[in-house]
Amino acid sequence: MHKTVGDKATGEAKRLATVCKVQKLLPGDARMFDGMCRIATQVMHADASVVAFMGEYDQVFLGRDGVSVGAVPRSFPISLLQQRLIHIADLRDFDGSADCPLVDGRLDSFRGALSVPITFEGQPVGLMSCYFRTVLDGVSPDAVARLADLAGIVERLIVQEAALTAIARAAVLAIDGTTGD
Repeated sequence: MHKTVGDKATGEAKRLATVCKVQKLLPGDARMFDGMCRIATQVMHADASVVAFMGEYDQVFLGRDGVSVGAVPRSFPISLLQQRLIHIADLRDFDGSADCPLVDGRLDSFRGALSVPITFEGQPVGLMSCYFRTVLDGVSPDAVARLADLAGIVERLIVQEAALTAIARAAVLAIDGTTGD
């Protein structure tokens, strides 16, 4: 079955709605994701790591290590979120990355990237990414497995934190005697 332009637009709208939903469900201070990024940086021998939600126009960092900002413009097509692994050997040669402040030197000058999609309720909502200051020519199967394992932990943390937030909100509404509508 072939997907039409309308199907893709509907799928992207659903994905963006899921991104919005999970962002609202997570607490504002989610330091455990910074910790996961620190672990990823060390385990992957990277220079920086992020857990990013992929919005329509930007990447919002839920967690970060080695990156000083909380968001950057989204610089690649959402279709990449359908891949199990995104390996970009040289970000400077990748379409759209030339204007990214993490690549062009405004914030940093990363060259290589390795990313694994993060899903929530079956929708790809973001990435766990490791950035390298050197070109990333080859990636071992072990490195891919380690990053996928870390991304899986991040997915479970997102589900856990979203559920705890939903329970807390329901409890507050029950105590207040309101319905939340």
